[in-house]
Amino acid sequence: MATIKTAVKKPREYQEPEVDMSMPVAQAFQTKLTELDMKMSRQMKEVNNTLLALATHMEGLQSPTPMLPPMEEKKWNPRKSDMLLWDKDSKGISWWNHYRGAKIFLVCSGPSLNDLDLSLLDNRGVMTMAMNNSWCMVKPDIWIGFDTPGRFHNQGWMDPSIMKIVPWHRKDHKLNHRVGGEIVDMGIKAQDAPNCWFLSNNTTFNPETWFTEKSANWGGGVKGIEPEGGFRVTMFGALRTLYYLGFQEVYLLGCDWEMPNDMNKGAYAWDELREPIVRDKNNDMYRWIGEVLEKLKPEFDRSGFQIYNCKEDSKLELFPFMSYEEAIQRATVPELEDTHGWYSIPNKQ
Repeated sequence: MATIKTAVKKPREYQEPEVDMSMPVAQAFQTKLTELDMKMSRQMKEVNNTLLALATHMEGLQSPTPMLPPMEEKKWNPRKSDMLLWDKDSKGISWWNHYRGAKIFLVCSGPSLNDLDLSLLDNRGVMTMAMNNSWCMVKPDIWIGFDTPGRFHNQGWMDPSIMKIVPWHRKDHKLNHRVGGEIVDMGIKAQDAPNCWFLSNNTTFNPETWFTEKSANWGGGVKGIEPEGGFRVTMFGALRTLYYLGFQEVYLLGCDWEMPNDMNKGAYAWDELREPIVRDKNNDMYRWIGEVLEKLKPEFDRSGFQIYNCKEDSKLELFPFMSYEEAIQRATVPELEDTHGWYSIPNKQ
């Protein structure tokens, strides 16, 4: 009986390239060389493009940043406030004018944050305060939130390098985290988070006492401005706190000041669903905030409290525009130089 031999086919990844044996061997070999040559040419072109991009990037890093002309410095003359920041053991400490005359970026929530190189906020000397869930976009030096703490991402709460500021009456509110697809109680409270401080807050807006009160106002009814009951706005509390802490220049980031009605466009810089009715309410609130801020503007100007909006086409037009790059340059402290010799100074009074 004849033995039937079965050809064993090699796995696809190990198959040898097929050569058309009807062609002369020399011609087939030349064709293969041509294909390899073209492949190597493409790869070398890609390598050259990569090296060119890298060289351009390195040249940019080595080129000195053009210095902008100095702005007119305004005198910092804040009104005194006896407001305190409290720890969880009810020990109050005055932080009034602690950062006297300093500069800081106030990070809002608008989608325009995605258009910025946020890594520049890591420059030496640059300080940031984030509001609400904008700490999903940056790791701030200071964070502030007036709503219930469980609405804000847990990773920020657990970061000890972030100074967190929360209303006193929220200190016993629970924190949440995500388990699987569900957001659930973490089993700890706001006061258990590291580096967490508390302030008193109020919802009675009075422009005559707003800067000197022992508590931070974050909105409420304002005479002559509809709606009658006003709104509660974290940005008010943030600006009041920055003024109290002594920051003289504030640069607004992500201050788009509108939520698009187009549901295909994001309401925030991060993924978060907001229904049309909520977007409409927020847009109405933005109008109200602008009118209320105008009542505070005279004291901002008198004290030298300068606020700049780093989004050129923002709907909040009350504050002058300053480019993000210029604000970064103003806030950045030069890198260390000539470190030799400091320990040669006599160690005496």
